[in-house]
Amino acid sequence: MPVITAIVPTFNDENFIERCLCSVIDQNLDDVQIIVVERGSFDKTRDVVDFYKSEVDQIIDAPGTTLGTAINRALAFAEGRYVTVLTGDCLLMPGAMETIRRFVARKPQTDWLASSNLRIDVDDQLRGEVRPSTPTNLAAYLKHNSGLIPPAGVVWRKALIDEVGVFDDDLDDAYDYDFFCRLLLADHRPTFIGQTLAAVREYEIAEPINALDTAEQYVHVSRKYGAYLPMTDRMALWNNCDLRQRILTLARAEMQGKNATNYLAWKLLTHPWWISDQHLWQAMFQKHEATEQKNVA
Repeated sequence: MPVITAIVPTFNDENFIERCLCSVIDQNLDDVQIIVVERGSFDKTRDVVDFYKSEVDQIIDAPGTTLGTAINRALAFAEGRYVTVLTGDCLLMPGAMETIRRFVARKPQTDWLASSNLRIDVDDQLRGEVRPSTPTNLAAYLKHNSGLIPPAGVVWRKALIDEVGVFDDDLDDAYDYDFFCRLLLADHRPTFIGQTLAAVREYEIAEPINALDTAEQYVHVSRKYGAYLPMTDRMALWNNCDLRQRILTLARAEMQGKNATNYLAWKLLTHPWWISDQHLWQAMFQKHEATEQKNVA
């Protein structure tokens, strides 16, 4: 029986998937199961995955799926006592699996393990490091006021799925944040290992709309779990999420061009409690005046 199952979901990662797979394969351990989930890439990702098919345990075709669904497909075949997810553009550090294996052998009660991540660019150049910190509580984590769990190099006991459920099929960006929230809700806390186990890739933001979509997924997840908080914490979280949503609304308005005024007016109509927000009013009138000036010109 494998100790660890490594799930590698990939989509249009032709420039990175080989490095990702090799970083897992080169761990060179017999008790690691590798499952690749190919999500219907339009580039040559599948060709690269097929080249390494003899080195991995299973390849699952899951075209058109979110990351949450892709991981769930792999979990149905996962045999390891522990599971880690590594998206197709990230890397495992040399010796990471051996470090994990020794740690859980020494502390078999470990349910959830996290580590620091290196931040790398598209050329594998180092940008910095993300270090984990323990959330004070679920409410603080939902407000993004406390706790940081880097996305890669996270390992959790597969049996936790029976306790907290599988990944959210609707989520493509905040899938891990949602899962971590459920672990915290079930009173599990991550154990931080004092080594860097993975590298996560960062990109220049080519499409700001994608960054806004990701941020809104996080707000959605925060609101979802607010229902489990005491009333005082729930109201504080509601205000926190509402402020984040206003900021995102202003950012989206900047991308609406001549339609910005109508967009902001619609937001005020659907969120009447925002009427007292001077920033929204100011932005709406500025956009309106700019449009009028263009029409006059």
